[in-house]
Amino acid sequence: MMYDLIPIISVNHTGSHSVGERFREQLPDYNYIQGNKLKRYNMDFPLIDRNRGNIIRGIIHPKIIMFAIELSEEYRLVIPMRDPLLSLISDSDWYANGAHILLGFFIWATKLFDLKPFHISVDLDISKLTYKSVNFKDLPFAHKTKDAFSNLKSTGLRKAYCSKDVKFLFDNLLDFKMLCTIEPILRPPLEKLGYRNLLWWDTPYAVKNITSFDKRKYDEWLKHYLFPYFREELNE
Repeated sequence: MMYDLIPIISVNHTGSHSVGERFREQLPDYNYIQGNKLKRYNMDFPLIDRNRGNIIRGIIHPKIIMFAIELSEEYRLVIPMRDPLLSLISDSDWYANGAHILLGFFIWATKLFDLKPFHISVDLDISKLTYKSVNFKDLPFAHKTKDAFSNLKSTGLRKAYCSKDVKFLFDNLLDFKMLCTIEPILRPPLEKLGYRNLLWWDTPYAVKNITSFDKRKYDEWLKHYLFPYFREELNE
C-alpha cells in the first residue's frame, strides 16, 4: 500500500489552504485531493492515484481524526498551526457562533502531536523550513500579522489583537473566555513549537474551576462539551 502520500490535516483558519497550495505548486506532478472531496475516510477510496505521489488536505473533525491516526502508521502527517486566537478572529468573520467547536478542533490537533507530525507554524518564522523539497519561504501571511488580517471585516478585533487589548477581545470575541480556560491543554504543546507570550496566556478571564485538568476531567470535557455537536456525524 506504500506510495508517496502527504497528508495535510488541519484546523480551520490555520493557513492550511496556503500550505496546501505551496505543496501543490512545488510538487506539480502530485495528485492533489482537496478536503471537501474526502467523503470516505479510508485508504481504499478511488481518489488516491497509486501511480504517483498524492497530497490530501483534510479539515479536522471526528472522522478524520481516526483517518489521520491510520495514516500516521505509514506516513508522516503535516499539521499547519497558528495562534488559536488568530484563528478565532478569522472564524468570527465567517461564523457567528461556532467558535467553541473550533477550539475543540485545536485540542484534537494537539493530541495528534503525539504522532510526531511535521508542523508548519504559519505565524512563526518558517522561512528556512522545508519538507520533501518544498519550502515555505514567503508563504502568504506567514509571520506577518497585518497580512493575516488583510481580508477580514472584523477591524475592531484586528486592532485589538495588534494593540494587545485583551479586555476588548474578552468583551467582543466569542469564546475568548473558553480559549483562556483551556490554556493548560493548549499551551504546553504550543510552547514546544516555539510560541511565546500569547495574549490569552496568564489572563484573569479563565473559568477558575476547570483550569486544572487531569485525564478524567479532560475526557469529560471532550465528551460533554464537544461530542453533542457531532452526534449525527458519529452515528453515521
